Amino acid sequence: MVYVSKGSRSYVNQNEIDKMETIYTERVPKTPQGPANYQVKYNDADPLLPVADNWRWGRAQPCKRSGFCKGGRRTLQVCRGSLLCTNANCPFLKIEKIPNKADFIRGDRCMHCDAAATETPCTARKYVENDRCHKTITVIYL
Repeated sequence: MVYVSKGSRSYVNQNEIDKMETIYTERVPKTPQGPANYQVKYNDADPLLPVADNWRWGRAQPCKRSGFCKGGRRTLQVCRGSLLCTNANCPFLKIEKIPNKADFIRGDRCMHCDAAATETPCTARKYVENDRCHKTITVIYL
């Protein structure tokens, strides 16, 4: 994927996104892989329900794109990385025989042994385009 740099920020090149094949689906997969462009079925009761997945995303921040509907909302979320408990005496590790990758409290403490987790950084981005005028939601993973 090609990013355009302006100062200390980088922006995705919209021409590259337009070239991506659109995948039509009821909702995004729980663990999306690689660059993908999903158009999900619009849900009037809860528009964001079909775009939920199991990744650790940061807060949604509004972002603009030329040509996007003025009545809609486009947001960007940046991946916060993954956590892993590396405590050799963790009860989860002893019972399941694999390290804890999911159960953490207060951000980075293992729920089973209260040890600090190690964090693996991630550069993934998730754009959600909620076009309320045309009743479409597009989710772009980069």
